[in-house]
Amino acid sequence: MSQDFEYKKPSLTELNSLMTMAIQQSFNAIVITDASFEKEGPNIIFCNPAFCKMTGYSENELIGQSPRILQGHDTDPAVIHELKRCLIEGKFFHNNTINYRKDKTAYHVEWNISPIKNEFGKITHFVSVQRDISEKNENLKYQTMLIATINTTPDTIVITDDQAKIQFINHATETLSGYTFADLKDEPITKLYPSNQQLIEIRKIKKQKVENTCDAEDKNDHSEKHFLDLISSPLKDHNGKITHYVSIGRNINHHIQLKSQLEEWANYDSLTNIFNRRYGERLLDTLQKDMCAEDNSCCVLLADIDYFKTINDSYGHALGDAVLQQVINELSKNLRSRDTLIRWGGDEILIVLSDIKLVLALKMAERLRTVIASCAFPVVQKVTMSFGVVAWKRKELKKSVLHRADEQLYISKRNGRNCISPKFPP
Repeated sequence: MSQDFEYKKPSLTELNSLMTMAIQQSFNAIVITDASFEKEGPNIIFCNPAFCKMTGYSENELIGQSPRILQGHDTDPAVIHELKRCLIEGKFFHNNTINYRKDKTAYHVEWNISPIKNEFGKITHFVSVQRDISEKNENLKYQTMLIATINTTPDTIVITDDQAKIQFINHATETLSGYTFADLKDEPITKLYPSNQQLIEIRKIKKQKVENTCDAEDKNDHSEKHFLDLISSPLKDHNGKITHYVSIGRNINHHIQLKSQLEEWANYDSLTNIFNRRYGERLLDTLQKDMCAEDNSCCVLLADIDYFKTINDSYGHALGDAVLQQVINELSKNLRSRDTLIRWGGDEILIVLSDIKLVLALKMAERLRTVIASCAFPVVQKVTMSFGVVAWKRKELKKSVLHRADEQLYISKRNGRNCISPKFPP
């Protein structure tokens, strides 16, 4: 059976005792001063153990002293001026500054100071609740430095929650994507990175649109492409639960451009800007595999410029280079888009004709011979070419194909040059 609880109001003596114990045992530092502004006043009349621990002074060393003994070189004079003004006007004061312990070490203190008035409304004392916020300030400084570092890096940094919704982007992400953080806050990361592939492309567009490498369509003539090497890592709490994801994108435009340049150097002839023998060898290796299929047809033309050595010897290599460049240009204009023109070596040209029978390949070779023979060349006036033409047999090795093409070219030379072999029509 329940009994009614009867509340008993504590006596004034009991309340005073409770208040004293509460102040003495308070985690926060508490100090009470009088309201005298004479000399160095106000002066400390009470301080709790937490205040003594924070300042390094004992209670006996503090009683009767002005709180000014805690001030020093880095104490903000503007804060102290505001403090004094509030005390004189009897207003509540809240602020923070640097104070100094007994051993002269600095700490960052946060104050709340309130006036205490008697029954006549006169201020008799001030009570101050203080807290050492040095660690908090250090953490804030560290966070500020960390954010500044993140915003300084040229890498894109995106932080999402565990649902992959964006919670932070750095300045590099804003610059490359064209989005601001306000545009992306709480948006799914797929709005920024539409693909999960490691190498992606951010396209910066004035209309603030980001598109993927594969799906992108130019919506604006002023778009810029940025290739990123993207790495994403989870962040976990102390229980091992994933709370966030951090995605870091390294801008590898330079590497992509360098790779493209290296590929160009590796595959193209610098004088004529057509494929070089290195590329040609790899192409023939591929074709060798393809020619195992019954429905594939391919022809190979091996050609060179007649009396090219004589041109070089008589007029110099500079003119010889110009002649070779003009020949390549004329050949390129008269080939199909699917055909491949390769500088095989010196003035020797290899032409790979795809999806074509021997009769049509011979017809094309004859047309190319006629085009070159009818062109006017500087200084030397007339230049001719000889051609050897072969059809790639099913399952034939490239070595055999090249050998047969070379034999046909030799026959053309033996037949007086400026002709094709076998003859057209065969």
